Amino acid sequence: MFFLYVVTISKIVDLELLPPDAVLATLCFYIKADSHMGNYVSKEKATLLFRFLYAHQNFDRMYYGIEMSGGAIKTLEKLSSILLKLAQDSDLTIETPLRNYKIASNILDLVGTKYVAEDNKSPLCICVAEVFFISVDWFERCLKSRQAQGKTGAYTDHLLTFQKHRERLKNIMMNERYYGHEEYFLRVWNRALEVRIPDGEIKDAYIKFLRDELEQTLEKRSLNEEKKLVEIYCINLESFCDPIQEILSKLVFKMSMLIMKLELRFIQTEQASLLMFYSTSIRKLAVKCYIELGKSFFINRYIKNHDEYSKSLSSNSADLMRNFVEVLKQASEALSKGNILVQDLQRIMGKADHFKSIVTEIKDLPIKAEYLMASLPLREKELLAYQSTLKIVQDFMYMCTRFKGNTRDLEDRIKRFEKLENVSLNMLCKVAFLEDMKNHEQYEPTITAFGLDENAFQTIPYILKCGQGLLFITLWDRRGNELAKQKGKALDLDEILTEVWEPTYKFWDDLCTRLKNGNLKFSEFEKYFKTTDMETLRNELMKLCQDGNTKWIDV
Repeated sequence: MFFLYVVTISKIVDLELLPPDAVLATLCFYIKADSHMGNYVSKEKATLLFRFLYAHQNFDRMYYGIEMSGGAIKTLEKLSSILLKLAQDSDLTIETPLRNYKIASNILDLVGTKYVAEDNKSPLCICVAEVFFISVDWFERCLKSRQAQGKTGAYTDHLLTFQKHRERLKNIMMNERYYGHEEYFLRVWNRALEVRIPDGEIKDAYIKFLRDELEQTLEKRSLNEEKKLVEIYCINLESFCDPIQEILSKLVFKMSMLIMKLELRFIQTEQASLLMFYSTSIRKLAVKCYIELGKSFFINRYIKNHDEYSKSLSSNSADLMRNFVEVLKQASEALSKGNILVQDLQRIMGKADHFKSIVTEIKDLPIKAEYLMASLPLREKELLAYQSTLKIVQDFMYMCTRFKGNTRDLEDRIKRFEKLENVSLNMLCKVAFLEDMKNHEQYEPTITAFGLDENAFQTIPYILKCGQGLLFITLWDRRGNELAKQKGKALDLDEILTEVWEPTYKFWDDLCTRLKNGNLKFSEFEKYFKTTDMETLRNELMKLCQDGNTKWIDV
């Protein structure tokens, strides 16, 4: 009755208003307390569970091929999203993720030991497991934070529990029907590999474990039964996550290499005929994959042996492959020298793992793969430094437009690099090289695109910081307008930095110091700080506290 009450409430109350541990505890109570359920979860019971879990959204769909009456509406995913948000709240104690992962663990214990009818077990366990793994990851991060602060606690079993349920989930998915249901089998594993665990050690260990187990399973089960996997590879490969794409690519590659060695024209096996039948699809998919920087392991093998196996491709595909290898060599050399186009660098950054897998396989690459991958973070840091500096320069230009500031040179330079994708990186900054650096972590790129010297780069950010306060902006505007009027022309950059910024800052700093020390005259206070809005005054005074000391404001 209590469970049915919660089901009714959950239809009209936003799930975010309910504590996640309370929702999980309710589900656990229902499974554990129903004396009629025993060790069997019927189709009706399983459907009721899903209705409870998915009661918060109206979204009818097939969930792993199972039509849930009333719609399979993913409330557990909503619960996972809530937990991911809560994990960002540093004010929550370690007990919050502790409760969530322990309750989710209990649910997995209960469901994992029961017989669940009609293919509902894997989807149900994966949904609960996602909540469990997110909670364990959250708990692990909280624990490390406490340890960094010198705090201790008797928390030792969460990793063992993680390993236990990882193994249990694997065993449950292993028991799914395979022969004749290969795609469904892969869809179940695909969902398990896409659980939204935050990046980190927990996720890496989980993904590696499932990927290795799935690869071993498919290798054993696909012996003499490759037909369906080849079909899935050629038709639906891109609908799967990266780990499954890699596994399928390896299997199809092994099969294709074996058949090529056996001379197709002399054998007439089902596997050979199948590969010939799908050869065009495989070639097209291979070309598409390498255009996207080697999304498939299959294409990496062809790149590594492009001369030896070029006969297995059509003439057009072979030409494309050779051209691709040449382009990749040129891009690698440009990356190492720093004269790479920004658009090429962005593509490589977006597909860094795939780029690494390809350059590692090419035998005659002019630059070592290790050097390239070590250079990539430097190039990325240089590009990001330019982009952040551009924002700073643009904000400074706006401050200069408040009076007659001549920013024409800066405007021209920004416009010159407006189409950034066609600009080489060494036109934006002074590129660095690994062999000339002692500490890569402390490397700060030097931006040359704007023609500013080191003093300007150090001063401008400080001007912007001071400019957050109304008092400084008022003094800045007054000094700039007076000087422009006095000189009868627009002020150039050197004049702004020396004759506007320096005297303005000196006067502003003197006012702030005398105000904090209590030496400011009442007439000066009324002139520069007079306002009837105390909150506005307090906010303005807070901006004067460059040293972080705000105690004097409330005295």
